[in-house]
Amino acid sequence: MNLPIIDIDAFSKILSLNKDGKSRLFTFAGLENNKPVSVCVVSILDNKAFYHYAASTDRGRVASASYGMICNLIKELRNLSVDELDFGGISADGSSAGVDFFKLGFNGEELLKIGEFDISKSKVYSYVFSKLLQFKKNL
Repeated sequence: MNLPIIDIDAFSKILSLNKDGKSRLFTFAGLENNKPVSVCVVSILDNKAFYHYAASTDRGRVASASYGMICNLIKELRNLSVDELDFGGISADGSSAGVDFFKLGFNGEELLKIGEFDISKSKVYSYVFSKLLQFKKNL
């Protein structure tokens, strides 16, 4: 199978368009003097937006451009009738303290999610999870 690298326009076609004919995957940028200083990749499924990746230039970090970019992104998402923005995970080990501080600075709700690896290495989680699966199977 040939798996070439594709651009964001091609990738957005996989997600299709929303009911208004707009792409469900897009980039959003913070500009200074018409030059990008921060940028993020966002996808929309149903009425929820997912903040996948982001980057800032040195100038963008000094100007805290990401905060302005997100404020404008939220306005744009409201115009698209999107009522939730998922920033993704917080580092469990604190290795991304600056990014975590940024994500938590928007007064959102932090959700704890347990992955397969966590379940398999914890006897308590593994036991509870297996009981939940048995219960679900018997419904």
